[in-house]
Amino acid sequence: MNATRWVRLFAMGIVLVGAAASLNTADAQSWKKRFDEIYQLKPNETVKRIAPPFISERLEYYFDINPGFRKNWPAGPDMMSFWWSESLERAAISYSVHHALSLHQILATAFRLNNYVISGEAEALNLRLSGDWIVRKDASLADRMAALEAILQNELKLSVSIAIKPAEFNVMVAKGRYEMKPSLYHHADESGILFVYTDLSRFPLYRDDVNQTTFRELLESIERKSDLILIDETEQKSQPIQWRWAQQKLTGPDVISRLYLKHITEQTGVEFIPEKRNLPVVVITRSKGETERLE
Repeated sequence: MNATRWVRLFAMGIVLVGAAASLNTADAQSWKKRFDEIYQLKPNETVKRIAPPFISERLEYYFDINPGFRKNWPAGPDMMSFWWSESLERAAISYSVHHALSLHQILATAFRLNNYVISGEAEALNLRLSGDWIVRKDASLADRMAALEAILQNELKLSVSIAIKPAEFNVMVAKGRYEMKPSLYHHADESGILFVYTDLSRFPLYRDDVNQTTFRELLESIERKSDLILIDETEQKSQPIQWRWAQQKLTGPDVISRLYLKHITEQTGVEFIPEKRNLPVVVITRSKGETERLE
């Protein structure tokens, strides 16, 4: 099986990977059926928490993602989380010195929320919760947060409340039609691939693996590397595109990050318009007097 591409996010001890692929061998089938039975959402479920102790098949899934994990991290991760869309689509594999992530980290990792839309009391956001998470990909933010709140209150017996409130942000809105225009840096076989980079006069171009996602998912990747807040209002939001980092390790202030957008516009015609927008912010609060930490 080809090793699945993966990226380590050192700041939070997180590895983002694709869902395991090519599980057609007899050995894989022997454990995969049991794993799939546990790690799935029923039609009426929006969010599911898998509490420890974990089934042994979890470790087999983890090794199947990347064989190197068996040697380098044989004990397995502290948390695995997935998008669910009739199957497991993508895993975030997390490690923590506490062996459990904070609620803030779970919101950022399992629920894919940017830090700028996570707010609330530090005592509540710092609660450490064990377990794996499966989140329905096409559910609304309100439905996901309602399901999470129910798990926190009913399953974990925590007096934690979740509200969604609007707040105004400075954003960049992507508008127009995505039409690929190859640059001088493309090879002959790269005409349909978008290069994501900032300043080639200071940082040489290199070619990372090709990603195939929606344009919105590309913008989310740029958000994680910058101070930008990006809104997708292009004409074909769900159409898959091919793109690759050309300067993946470069991060910096807003003035540098905007160069990503400049070069995307040059290659695709999509324009980025600065605006002020009200966005939903997830606010976490907790009743006073509770001190438990679930690890």
